[in-house]
Amino acid sequence: MPQLGTGGISAVLTSAEGGRGANFWDHLNHFTELNYAAPLNMTHINLDVFNGLSADLQKAVLEAAKATGENNWKAVITLRQRNYKILGENGVTVVQGVPKTYLKALSDAGQEALNQWLAKTGAKGQKIMAEYKKRTGKM
Repeated sequence: MPQLGTGGISAVLTSAEGGRGANFWDHLNHFTELNYAAPLNMTHINLDVFNGLSADLQKAVLEAAKATGENNWKAVITLRQRNYKILGENGVTVVQGVPKTYLKALSDAGQEALNQWLAKTGAKGQKIMAEYKKRTGKM
């Protein structure tokens, strides 16, 4: 924020959530939706603790995690709409519908980093990306 205030930088790559939460409208008047990232929420449990649970409790934990994940994916849409509304109410022009050629150029530019990550993560990375594609229709 100090760099925005002093003019040291004139743009920020962030989400609408980040822009709303940090009151970026104090320094910026446009937000362009790029959908460059997907929010992630994770629940952790120590494997020894999990293995020490009864089968019924393990099942309950896994079911709760699945339900929470599904709920969070749905909530993203509501949160995005709320954030766009708040940005607009504070004088920010929200730009949606960026040309597909621009988004493709961004995707192509990130492909090398994705390929490197997939090379390091192997089958596990492929599985993660397959699930992401299933949920978003994108890869």
